[in-house]
Amino acid sequence: METPEGKVGITECMRSFEPYLAMNRRTEKPVIHLSLNPHPDDVLSDEQLEAIGREYMDKLGYGDQPYIIFRHDDNARPHIHIVSLRIDEQGRKLRDYKEWERSTDICRELERKYGLLQSRGEEYRISRPMTAVDYTKGDLKHQIAGVVKPAVQNYRFQSFKEFRALLGLFNVTVEEVHKVVDGKRCDGLVYAATD
Repeated sequence: METPEGKVGITECMRSFEPYLAMNRRTEKPVIHLSLNPHPDDVLSDEQLEAIGREYMDKLGYGDQPYIIFRHDDNARPHIHIVSLRIDEQGRKLRDYKEWERSTDICRELERKYGLLQSRGEEYRISRPMTAVDYTKGDLKHQIAGVVKPAVQNYRFQSFKEFRALLGLFNVTVEEVHKVVDGKRCDGLVYAATD
């Protein structure tokens, strides 16, 4: 998965999800996005955040799944986002019964283990899963927005190609548009559903 420079981009990471997604197209919400937000007074290194993320995924039952952990510094405190799949390597959907409650219990356990300050319950967030667009269900504008908005809010892309690769996992394509209308330059993005 690493490039010759030793870096792993979002495109390579997302490509590692594709075999799992291809094995089960019936699961409505195959991708899970998690956000772990330590208390603002907790000072954690990247290595500590990664260790907490890995242990969290093991305890939640996703330890054998492909997943991406990345640090995010967009608010008052560093936190991590984790993206994984709810489909195992045999194409079976993972058990997600009472996942939020289990997640909260795991976070409390990790706070005790690592000597962290206890966060309030609302700081643990299992984001609403991004669902692949299905053009047969209609309302494409709403479906596409349900993919694009969380993608833009929760991910940092190194390139337009990486952005397009992530959207492609959810049956959305994007094209850059550069036009001149009434003598004024207009630049933008056009999104569409794929099948």
